[in-house]
Amino acid sequence: MPIKNSYYSYMRIKIQFSPLNSVFKIPVNYNYLVQSFIYNNISDKLSDFLHNKGYTDGKRSFKMFTFSRLQGKCNYNSESKSLIFKDNFDLWVSSPESEFLESYATELLKNPEIRLGENQIYINSIEISITPVFEEEILIKMISPVTVYRTLEDRNGKKKTYYFHPRESEFPELVGENIKRKYRALYKNEPPDSELKIIPEKLSKRSEQITYYKDKYVIKGWLGVYKIKSHPEMLKLAWDAGIGSKNPQGFGMFEVVNGK
Repeated sequence: MPIKNSYYSYMRIKIQFSPLNSVFKIPVNYNYLVQSFIYNNISDKLSDFLHNKGYTDGKRSFKMFTFSRLQGKCNYNSESKSLIFKDNFDLWVSSPESEFLESYATELLKNPEIRLGENQIYINSIEISITPVFEEEILIKMISPVTVYRTLEDRNGKKKTYYFHPRESEFPELVGENIKRKYRALYKNEPPDSELKIIPEKLSKRSEQITYYKDKYVIKGWLGVYKIKSHPEMLKLAWDAGIGSKNPQGFGMFEVVNGK
């Protein structure tokens, strides 16, 4: 199994899989299965650190990784509410910590035949992506939904999670607060004094994605194309760790469409 485009500093890898038993079948709400797959294929020491502590900023803890939706041709089975892949499919995983990706790739290389969900799959290749050079403005396309939220209380004191639409004014505010916290948690320094602006460029009703995490938690996020303006260091961290909230559950991963 080859590793392509080796480079001394990488923050994103693409794993290409193929089904071992003609088809790969996975529930349409597969985020938790993929997240568990990632945790199960890093070192025990790193897994324990991320589960029990993570990178902290005050009371907030961040795992500092994210992953894409499964990429490839598939069919939807409405009866079983599952996706059927008959050919190769890809998964991107990203982190600002090269130790995380090195551990993940190393574990996968030990056994190219592996289980994901109820399926046996084969790892065809691991491709390493070099981090782009960031300017102060980039155009991005989400490859997993971006989400930000607040927990509110109604008149009866009952808590409710409200997910903000990308066109609501709170959306860029919360995205900006989130990336600043990640910066402090990872680098133990104050982030560059730069406001983050995120502007939807291509957004439709189909961009809205409802995910049932662990089949009981409803998470609302959005795909689409966005323009982001901020300090290049902040944009790089967003590319590495994911933008917005719930990144280790498979939210907030993007690709750069083009520059300024």
